[in-house]
Amino acid sequence: MRPAAGRVLLLAVILALLAACDPAGPAAPASAGVIVQVKADGDAEMMLLLPADRKGRDPLQLGNQVSKAIFPSSAVTRRVRLDDQGGAGFPLVRVRVSRAYSPGRRPRLDLDVGGAVRALHGAGLSSVQVEVDAPAVPAKGSWTVRPDEQSGGSWFWAALRPAQPAPAGEVTLAPRPLRAFAELALQVLTIGSLVAGLFALRSGRRWPAVSCGVAAVSTTLLSVVYSDEVQGDNLGVAGLLSGTPLQVVTLLPLAALLGFPLGITVITMALTRRRPVAATYGA
Repeated sequence: MRPAAGRVLLLAVILALLAACDPAGPAAPASAGVIVQVKADGDAEMMLLLPADRKGRDPLQLGNQVSKAIFPSSAVTRRVRLDDQGGAGFPLVRVRVSRAYSPGRRPRLDLDVGGAVRALHGAGLSSVQVEVDAPAVPAKGSWTVRPDEQSGGSWFWAALRPAQPAPAGEVTLAPRPLRAFAELALQVLTIGSLVAGLFALRSGRRWPAVSCGVAAVSTTLLSVVYSDEVQGDNLGVAGLLSGTPLQVVTLLPLAALLGFPLGITVITMALTRRRPVAATYGA
């Protein structure tokens, strides 16, 4: 899964260190960070990191204003909440936007952060960092302003100032559901092999247990080598799964990863366990 919000959230750490270095409490730099995370189910989450000194700026109101500038459609619904970063003094406003795009074969999402950046500049913030993160599927972004950093489906602009243009563009997602189903099959085989191996161990069948352990280890390694994406994201972006089933499929690889150590354990126990010796009683 792609690391999301890493660069912008690093701003919070930097601001906290600057505040900690001066017991008198220096004035926080007038910088803000905006993170847009596109979710696999058609939703999106916008996070707004503000400096500690925010006199005259209501974080929730400003976060709602910024989210409306990025997602202006009246069809979306928003859930706004404030995270005080554990009392560190640097508020993080989270806005969950539903129906930001329609999942399908090749969904597209138009994003223009110009209005959001202008709103933050108008609130007295001199510099804005912006990060856009797509789901863990093949993604392409076309932007009017070239990102300072780009990695896969993540785009980052380090410092947007009032005199600079703000990025606008289109994110195109290309999910691969067939690949997702293939890897899910491997994960189901891993879990099934482990269950069969444990039953074989319990019934004292050595070589069937060894075979199941080898199968579990092999399918786990194939899954690790084969996967460079989150298969739940592939199915969600394609519109084939949503809600609880999507969450279960997204977490399934974590359970399947146990196939390697548990498979080795099954093999070891099967090979080292002594067979019971039948007792012989005299007349």
